[in-house]
Amino acid sequence: MCEELVTVGKVNKLHGRDGELKVRILSEYPERFAIGAVFFFKKAEETKTYCVKKCHIKGEFAIIKLENVDTAALAQELLGSEICIKEDSLMPLSQDRYYIHSLEGCKVFDEDKNYVGILKEVWKLPANDVFVVENGTKEVLFPAVKHAIKNISITQGEIIVDSHFGVL
Repeated sequence: MCEELVTVGKVNKLHGRDGELKVRILSEYPERFAIGAVFFFKKAEETKTYCVKKCHIKGEFAIIKLENVDTAALAQELLGSEICIKEDSLMPLSQDRYYIHSLEGCKVFDEDKNYVGILKEVWKLPANDVFVVENGTKEVLFPAVKHAIKNISITQGEIIVDSHFGVL
């Protein structure tokens, strides 16, 4: 994840020979990839800023053309880049909705306050999201549904789960 930035997409591959990129959208707001939008492209330790010149959204992907990226060779340099925005540019979410980056790293406890582990990542699956909680060498999976996730406190960095739903 980008430091002080939030990842909203990832460059998957080139599209054509004119510098267009196929991007996987990692945001619930694909419209943020509109013409004129400015993004930070981070690859390794380098971050560059680009403006969207052209965009066509196809499901969970977007075909984008960036200003000053007019050849496949220039576009090739961006392959694998994370596409980021500043955290303060995020759109507010409704109650009981959270950005994944704000959940990752939270301590997870069961209802009796027993430590379960650290939320390592969130899998986006068709039926529901799954919280991957790491505790030492093992991972415990929790479905991200109301019955399994009892409370989330981003300010305290804690998540309370019903341990009956955990799967090793």
